[in-house]
Amino acid sequence: MLVIWMFVYSTAITNDSASYLHTFGVRKGCCQTVPFILVLICILVAISSRGEKLLFKISTGMVLTKLLVVAALGVSMVGMWHLYNVGSLPPLGLLVKNAIITLPFTLTSILFIQTLSPMVISYRSREKSIEVARHKVLRAMISRLAFCLSPSFSTQCRSRWRWDMTKR
Repeated sequence: MLVIWMFVYSTAITNDSASYLHTFGVRKGCCQTVPFILVLICILVAISSRGEKLLFKISTGMVLTKLLVVAALGVSMVGMWHLYNVGSLPPLGLLVKNAIITLPFTLTSILFIQTLSPMVISYRSREKSIEVARHKVLRAMISRLAFCLSPSFSTQCRSRWRWDMTKR
């Protein structure tokens, strides 16, 4: 299971880093070439081999930049929140069918929580109380969930499904 998530994590790192470099104009065009990926992974391995503190210092800037952008987008969308943007439920048969289809992804996500342990280990190593560490992890998860749900309340989607063709 960890091998799968190692590949997922490395893909996410290369895509995210390529997006940063393209967004800030460091590189033009697609950054997802084999030499770029190899150099990026080598740099990340070199940084992580230097120690946890250096790794956290470098990643903090990237994470804070992304968090500030997501927070600004979330706050800017509050004025557009409407409950009618949340769609109606599909028929029960379609709902069960789609739930069964997504079950493997859900189970993989649940098992992936074990690989989130670097965040948990970091909080536990910094905090003497396990309860304080647990509270900080839960707070991080809740804030992430809030920012993920914010666009759902503020974007109106026109469904392609027959069961959701009601006028709003």
